[in-house]
Amino acid sequence: MDIEQVITELNQKFSMPLPEFYSRRIIFWYDEDKDFEDKLDQIHLDNVELLVLTGSNNFVAKKILTRDKPDTNFLVYCPMATPAPDDDWLLDIKLYSEEFRADLTSILMRELGLTNFNSLRKTIKENNKFFKSKDRRTKFKRFATPTTRRSLILTIMAALTGAKEAQPSEIIQAVINKGLDLQKNTAYQALVSYQLDAKFATLVKLTTGYEEADFSLERLVAHILLSATSKFMSDKYLEGLKYSALNSSFCYDFTFEWFRHDSESLYKVAQGVEAQYQLANRFRAVPLADLLDTTVFPCVNEVILEKLMSEIDADLADPDRLEEVVEARQTSAWYEKVSSYYGCISQVAKMLRFKSQHNGSFHVTEPEVIWKEYTEDYYCMDTYYRHYHNNYQHCLKNPNMDLDDAVKKMTAKVEGLYTNWFLRELSENWTKMSSEELDKKGRLLKVEQQRSFYQNYVEPANNRVFVVISDAMRYEVAKELTEQLAQETRSQISIHGVEGIFPTVTKFGMAALLPNEVIYPEETGGNVRVMVDGQPSDAQHREAILKAANPASCVLKYDEIRDLTRDKRSSLVKGMKVVYIYHDQIDKRSHHDKAAMSAAVDDTLTDLKNITKMIINEFSGTTIYFTSDHGFLYTYSDPEENTKISHDLDRDYTLEIGNRYAIQSKNDGGTDSSFLTPVSMVYTCRDLQGYAAPETIRIKKSGSGMNFVHGGTSLQELVVPVVEFHHVRSDTKEYLRNQEKYDTKPVELGLLDTNRELHNKIFNMNFYQKDAISANRTAVTYSIYFEDSNKELVSHIQQIIADKSSEDITDRQFKLAFSLKDQAYDNLKPYYLVIKDESGLQAPIRIEFRINIPMSMDGFNFFD
Repeated sequence: MDIEQVITELNQKFSMPLPEFYSRRIIFWYDEDKDFEDKLDQIHLDNVELLVLTGSNNFVAKKILTRDKPDTNFLVYCPMATPAPDDDWLLDIKLYSEEFRADLTSILMRELGLTNFNSLRKTIKENNKFFKSKDRRTKFKRFATPTTRRSLILTIMAALTGAKEAQPSEIIQAVINKGLDLQKNTAYQALVSYQLDAKFATLVKLTTGYEEADFSLERLVAHILLSATSKFMSDKYLEGLKYSALNSSFCYDFTFEWFRHDSESLYKVAQGVEAQYQLANRFRAVPLADLLDTTVFPCVNEVILEKLMSEIDADLADPDRLEEVVEARQTSAWYEKVSSYYGCISQVAKMLRFKSQHNGSFHVTEPEVIWKEYTEDYYCMDTYYRHYHNNYQHCLKNPNMDLDDAVKKMTAKVEGLYTNWFLRELSENWTKMSSEELDKKGRLLKVEQQRSFYQNYVEPANNRVFVVISDAMRYEVAKELTEQLAQETRSQISIHGVEGIFPTVTKFGMAALLPNEVIYPEETGGNVRVMVDGQPSDAQHREAILKAANPASCVLKYDEIRDLTRDKRSSLVKGMKVVYIYHDQIDKRSHHDKAAMSAAVDDTLTDLKNITKMIINEFSGTTIYFTSDHGFLYTYSDPEENTKISHDLDRDYTLEIGNRYAIQSKNDGGTDSSFLTPVSMVYTCRDLQGYAAPETIRIKKSGSGMNFVHGGTSLQELVVPVVEFHHVRSDTKEYLRNQEKYDTKPVELGLLDTNRELHNKIFNMNFYQKDAISANRTAVTYSIYFEDSNKELVSHIQQIIADKSSEDITDRQFKLAFSLKDQAYDNLKPYYLVIKDESGLQAPIRIEFRINIPMSMDGFNFFD
C-alpha cells in the first residue's frame, strides 16, 4: 500500500460517524517495520493532528491526548512493537481508540482473521514466502484460526503437506503418505522449500522421540512402529532396537489412527519394517502370553499361529488355551489377514476337547442308544471337521506362505484325529452293534424309518405342507440349519433323525420320501431304476406319484424357480396342498472335487434359508419340512489303500455296485460276500440281497471319487434329518402370548465398573454379556471407545465379540485395556464411554465420565 492509499483510507476512517457518546476519534497507526516513517511529512488530514511516538515521549503524548487537547482528533503513529500491557503507558487510551495498519503483514493478518493476535506478527513475517501465494493462503484458511505461534506453524505445515488437520500426528502422517524417499516426497520437499524441515524434525523429535542428524523417513516409520509396540511389550524383547518407550503413547495413537484410515498402506510398511529388522525371528523367542496384547506388526499373528500349530503337532495343545488365544486375537489388528488360520485353530480346539470328553465312549451295545448319542452329541465332530476344512480351503486359496507348511502339518494331524480315531472307533462299534438288525430286518427296529416320511408328516397335515429335499444334506448340516433358522426366523422348529433306506443313494432315498407301499429296484436297459408301487420314481415321475396320493400336489426344482419372478413362482403353487421342492448342491459338487464339500454346504444353508423366506413371504406357507435323501461319509485326505477293497461278488448276479454298497439277485445263484456286510432288502418284496462296505471301507470303483461317498450304513450316511418348521405369524395368539420367546434380539453388553472418573491414560474396564446366546439371542460385535461431547474420538477403539453361550454369567465377562489419546483433557467437561453395536440393530449406549489427567504433550510449544 503506498502513501496515497494510506491517506485515502485514513481520511475515510476519520470521516466516519463517531460512535455514540464519542466527541472525537483517536487512531493508533502501528508500523513496526517503519515502512512509512520517512513519509510522515506527506500526511495531511482534515481536522486531525499527527502525534509521533518515539518510545521516550509516552508521558508527553498521554498529557497531550488527555489534558492539553481532549477534543482533538489524533492520528498516533507508533513505529515500534507494541509493549506488554503492564508497560504500556497508553493502554487506557488504546482501549477506547481504533487501530490502523498499512504494512503487508497487517494486511495479511486482516485477510487471515488474525488481527486480534498481534503476537503472531513476527512468525507471519518469518513465513512471508509462504503467504505470498493466494492458493497457499486459501489452504491455510481451511483450518481453524491459529492463536499461538505453535498452532500457526502447525497450520502452515498442514497446508504445505496436505494434512487433514493442523495437528502433529496428521502432519507426520501426511508426509509419510507421500512415500519414504525423502528426495521424492513432495510433502517433505515443500517443507524444505519454506525452511520448515528443521521445525518438522523438531516436531518429530518431541512427539515420537526420533532424532537423527541424517533424517530418514524409513527409520522414522520403523521408530514409530517399534515405539508403539513397546507400549504393550516388555523392553527386554526389544533390546538393541531403536525406539522410545517415553513416546510410546503418541506412537501407538499414531499407529492406531493410521490403521483406522489406511490399513493397507500401514500393512505394507509394517511388513517392510519387520522384514528389515527380522522381527519374526525375535518374536519367536517371546513367550506366547507376552505376545497376545501386541498388535502393531502382522508377523505377531504369524508367530502366535506357528506356536499354536507347533503345540498341536507335538500333542501338547490344551483346548481351552487354544480358544483363549483365538478369542484374544479376534479383535486385534491384522486378524482378518489370517482369520482362516485362527478358524482352523478354533476347530482343532473343539475336536481335541471332544476327544478328551469321549475317549472310550464308543462302546455302546444297543444300536438305538448309539443312534441317540449320535443325533444328540457325536454329530458335533462331523461339524467341527467340516468347519475346519472350510477354513483350510480359505488358507489354500489365500495362503500366507510363512504358515503354509505348518497348516498342512496340522491338517494331517486333524485327518488322523477325525479319520483314524473318531470315524474308525465310532464306525467299528456301530457296525458291530447294528449288523444283526440290518442283516435280518434291513432296518433298525427302534428307529423311525425314512420310508414312513410321507405317511407320518405329509398325509396327516391339515394345512398346506412344503417339503424341501436337499440332496446329501446329512444330519449335522441340518442341525446347523435348524440353529440358524431358530435365530433368524419367528418359528417353532425341531430336528430329529430317521433311518435312511438302504442303499443310501439318491434314487432310493428320493423314492422313500414319496408316498409308497413297495419300493424296489428294476433293471432296465443295463441301468437300475427304483420303482414305487410299480411306477418309476426318477425326477420326471415324482409329481405323478404325489398326485396319485393327493391331486393338489406339485414338484418344483429350486434351480428352476430361483430365477422366476415372484408372481410366476406364486402361480406355480396356487391351490396346491403338497409342494415338494428339490435342491441339489452338496451331492452335485462334492463327488469329484474333494475340496468342494464345505463350500457346497455353506451355499446349501444360504439357499435353504432363501427358500424359507420364499415360502413364508411369497407362498404364505407356515409348515415346512426340510429333509434329505441320504447323508454322506467324507474325508479330505484320500483313503489309504488298506481302507479300499475290491468286491468279491459274482458280477453276473450283481444288479449294482457303488463305493459303499452292492445289490445282488439271490434267485440267480449269486454267492455271498466274505467281507461285505449283508443288509436285508426285504422291503423290496423281491429276492434281493444288499451288502454294505463295513465301517468306513470303500469299494473300488472306476471313475468315482473316494473322498465323498454314500450308499453304506455308517451313521453319517444313514441318519437322515427331518427338520420340522412352523412359522409363527405376528397376529397369532401363540405369538402374542409368547412374544419374548419368538422375537430374536442381539445380546446386550453392560459395564461392570461403577467408577466414572479416569485418572490415567492407560486403564482396564470390565464388561459382561447380559444374556447367553440362544435361539432368540444372537451374537453381536461391539465397538467400545471414549469420545468427547463433540463426538470426537479420544481413545482407541476396542471390540468385544459377545458370543458366549454359557448360562454362568462369570463365563460371560470381558476385560478390556483402554488407552486415551495423548492430548489435553478438561476435568470440568463430560466425556463418554460409547458401547456401539456394529450391526446397527441397537442404539449406541453413552455413559458419562470425567477425565482428570495432568497436561499432556498437546499443551507444549514445539517451536520455542
